[in-house]
Amino acid sequence: MTTTVAGGSKIFDAFKALGLHSSHLGHVTRYHQRHEESYVITAVGDVFHTYNCSKFGLCQVSNRHESDIECIAADAFLVYTACGNVVYAYQHNKHVKQTYHGHRKPVHLLLPFGKHLITVDQSSNVRVWHIESGEEFLSIEFSSQTFHITALLHPSTYVNKVLFGSKQGKLQLWNISRNKLVYEFKESKSSPVKTLEQAPAVDVVAIGYESGDIVLYNLRMDVLIMELVQHYGAVTAISFRTDGETIMATGTLSGHICLWDLEEKRLTSLLEDAHSSPVAGLTFLSNQALLISNSVDNSLKMWAFDKNNGDGNLLRERGGHRSSITKVRFYKDTSILSTGNDSTLRLFSCTHPRKDKNLGQASLNRKKARKQSVKLDDGKLPPIVDFAIESAREGQWDGVIAIHHRHPMATTWNVQNGRMGSHKFLHENTSFTKSDNRFRMQKCFVSSVASTACGNFCLVGYNTGHLDLYNIQSGISRGHYFDRSLGQKLAKAHSAVVKGIAIDALNQMTISIGLEGVVKFWRFKEKSLIETTRINVTPSSVELHRGSGMLAIVCDDFSLLVIDIETRKIVRRFSGHSGRINDMTWSADAHWIVTASADCTVRTWDLPSASMVDCFMLDSAVTSLSLSPTSDLLATTHADDVGIYLWSNKSLYSPVFLNALPNSYHPEEVVELPVTLPSTDEEVADVEDKDAVEPDQPNDMMNQLETDLITLSNMPYSKWANVLKLDVIRQRNKPKEPPKAPVNAPFFLPTSSSLNPDFLVDNEAKDHSSKLITTKPLQQFSQFALTLLNAEGNYGEVLTTLKKMTLSAVDTEIRTLSPDNGGSAGLLETFLDFVEHHVDSKRDFELIQAYFSMFLTVHTETLANMTNIEHKLSELSRKLDQDRRELSELLNQNMCIVNFIKSATL
Repeated sequence: MTTTVAGGSKIFDAFKALGLHSSHLGHVTRYHQRHEESYVITAVGDVFHTYNCSKFGLCQVSNRHESDIECIAADAFLVYTACGNVVYAYQHNKHVKQTYHGHRKPVHLLLPFGKHLITVDQSSNVRVWHIESGEEFLSIEFSSQTFHITALLHPSTYVNKVLFGSKQGKLQLWNISRNKLVYEFKESKSSPVKTLEQAPAVDVVAIGYESGDIVLYNLRMDVLIMELVQHYGAVTAISFRTDGETIMATGTLSGHICLWDLEEKRLTSLLEDAHSSPVAGLTFLSNQALLISNSVDNSLKMWAFDKNNGDGNLLRERGGHRSSITKVRFYKDTSILSTGNDSTLRLFSCTHPRKDKNLGQASLNRKKARKQSVKLDDGKLPPIVDFAIESAREGQWDGVIAIHHRHPMATTWNVQNGRMGSHKFLHENTSFTKSDNRFRMQKCFVSSVASTACGNFCLVGYNTGHLDLYNIQSGISRGHYFDRSLGQKLAKAHSAVVKGIAIDALNQMTISIGLEGVVKFWRFKEKSLIETTRINVTPSSVELHRGSGMLAIVCDDFSLLVIDIETRKIVRRFSGHSGRINDMTWSADAHWIVTASADCTVRTWDLPSASMVDCFMLDSAVTSLSLSPTSDLLATTHADDVGIYLWSNKSLYSPVFLNALPNSYHPEEVVELPVTLPSTDEEVADVEDKDAVEPDQPNDMMNQLETDLITLSNMPYSKWANVLKLDVIRQRNKPKEPPKAPVNAPFFLPTSSSLNPDFLVDNEAKDHSSKLITTKPLQQFSQFALTLLNAEGNYGEVLTTLKKMTLSAVDTEIRTLSPDNGGSAGLLETFLDFVEHHVDSKRDFELIQAYFSMFLTVHTETLANMTNIEHKLSELSRKLDQDRRELSELLNQNMCIVNFIKSATL
């Protein structure tokens, strides 16, 4: 019976994702005027990423959508995305500002159009929305049989006009404001229109067809200007250079980028294999010789055209695996080594993506593969399915041994040099022919590998039962392990496939396990058999924790065995998974074993208590997982996914109480995978527009973490520390001699005295129509006093006004509150209410204390003669004294701890 309980993991918490950069959707670009920088936005699953173009740093990641993003667009202020039949408008790249409902089919095209947004769904229903209000302005129905919309464009200088391209190859120009078909163009091909792009010249647009035809068309004259043909399939994207060069770039299905010289009407350059999958988007940055491209192969690239021949160089790149990841292991403390079905080995950094490294594609002839195209490499090896890492000798020779899918050769890799190694280990019974890149003994392939802790040797196991020892430095074979009971001629270690190999920390013992269910213990140096243990179950993989001498064995009956290599006995047996166990990993202290199964669960087993202590479920099955050397991070990869997902270990920074769970425990709640986190260093800038902050919420206002915490104002020290020293400052700054007027004084416009000075314009001086003398109405209070009286309990604007004033202006305004200086007793009481309000809110603590000190210094005698405010003053004094005691206790406690740490003898 299965026990189902709702809840996530008690130990692991979602942290961030690595290696996700692009998808099948084309990117969009934005230019930030205040930052004077361009940004690139790419859709990745159910979020979108924002990169700066200066260093390709990840600036922001949006909030999650309900499903994967199906199309994306952007203007100067908002980013628009569509998921199914719902369209979202994002402000500051994170927050949903508006949602647009109304489509009955999934939306696949978006076009920001001034104050409106045009959306097109798969049934060719066009809707125009007011961006701010979210109301529908217009709806146009097209027949999918006669005009199925596949592309749209707003031609430059064409007011209220939108150009539609169709699957039937036709083009139509519509007036959106009048809901009227303006013109249907003569240009028509039998091939569907894939993309439309505005040329730098007015009235000219570029049309890309599925057949590979590229047409430059004059809309005003209805004339075909130029027709080009690319021989690499459909035109997936088009972009024009705007820095004075007449160059057009087009994307292809094969991953090439074609560069066309429009003056000579020919193909001037070809970026061959710019991507390994179809090009999804192309954009030339405004007035720059830089081209941005992204592709389905999970890469985002920037190309620089700084050569005279027009060829582009790869300037910057963000990329990951092209296909699903098969194996992942931590390399040292903050790096992860992974391999996928794309036959590449990659290194990902947990701290910053600039440290990511692509070790290349596995090939029989690495030098030859460098010279020719990656796709044309006839010596490309199958995908890597498993590998062993040992970094002890990484600086001297290779440290990674890799297994390829059903291949007889094991390859070496060097992580430090970022390349494939120089050795390839091949069993002596298998011969290789270089002419046709084939092996004579096709039935033999490598099934398992392991490396020693010293990094000098590696063991390679085969499906035939052979077990060979190699020196990693020289690549020379150092002998074979064989069991004499199996026959001298066979020279095999096992009678079946070698499923796993392990070597202890001192190179004294070798452990091998075969498909026949036998665990064999060997002397490493003599290669002689010590003992044999039968587990009576079919093994799948093994993992040795060298520090404790515990060997974990994954079995095909969904169970997990733990063997002590000293006693060579089974000490633990765990069962509970309802599917095949795909991978497992040890914690640093050998207390936990974390396993992942095809049943989409990740379970944590506690060795001392012999029980399961944690279990959580995910959307897709985990194909591989690994714990960091310090056990602070857990890395997982998933089926049909190109990302690596990191989970933080909560037990290292917060109390975690674990209870034994029944083996039949099955979580009901599905835990969401983490998303990519933006970079936090100096190379990226916050892309949010700070100028859009509301007027009553100044930028210098600090957010309060909790309502009971005292929060400072973040104002400069000079704004509040010298309020009681104004007389001393005035005396010090008093001029020694009166100012002398210059002979020819220049003309200056009068300005107001404030932090943001404004020009004072005398409007009355301009009106000479009447000579009658008009008297101004007498105003009893200053502008600040009026703001204080009209606050009515909302004193945020009052504080904002004081913050904008200089220190002398604040002093003047506080002095004018007295009845002797034009104020009133009511103003004094209102100011006390203003102080009490901010004391209760605990915000702008030091600023309010300074203003209140100035207030009491100036109006002490006046307040003493007012009998109706005694209770208010005593209550305010009590609150201030309480805050003072709390701060004093905390500061004294911290000072004691610091002094103890400084003076204590450790």
